[in-house]
Amino acid sequence: SILELGNITSLLTPYEGPAPKMPRQGAQTKYTVQFNELSGVCVSEDGSFLWTVGDDGELAKLDLEGNVTYIFHIGGDAEDVSINPETQDLLIDLEPDGVGVVKAPNYNARVSTLFSLAACKNYGNSGIEGLTYYKDGMVFAGAQSNSHLFLCDLATKSVLWETRLYAVNRVSEVAGLSYDPLSGWMWIIDSEAKEIFVF
Repeated sequence: SILELGNITSLLTPYEGPAPKMPRQGAQTKYTVQFNELSGVCVSEDGSFLWTVGDDGELAKLDLEGNVTYIFHIGGDAEDVSINPETQDLLIDLEPDGVGVVKAPNYNARVSTLFSLAACKNYGNSGIEGLTYYKDGMVFAGAQSNSHLFLCDLATKSVLWETRLYAVNRVSEVAGLSYDPLSGWMWIIDSEAKEIFVF
């Protein structure tokens, strides 16, 4: 069952608890990847490689040295990728307003649209840019326009909750999302402000 919370924006207050533990940064290596318009990345379920998607509708595997080891044309304007740990399916955001899937285990079919976010229909090239699996069959999707953030149910293909982060925060756009299930923190990249936010 779904509990309708209504507009809770006025109830949101700054977090007063402990700060998230920042990942330790060691030596860095920059790789030039032979993949056109790389726009989204996530770590594979076993941590041995990266899944990436690009604006030209391509899905690729990258090894941890930056080498492309698999590439397949899935279609659409793919902006981000996340793994559903329950099914191993890849969830793909399709700008401007779609949430799609590439089915496990072969990952060699065109992306199928699961549902569309009507609020993003007219966002054009400033639509959904970030997508991350949350838990219990839910995903967060975020748009550049209005820093619009949605919590969606994959089974019912419905929006459970939404907010515009610029109204409650100084996030100017959502360019990327990553939820960490071990800590409960969600990281948001704001490429307009050139900042990373954590919630």
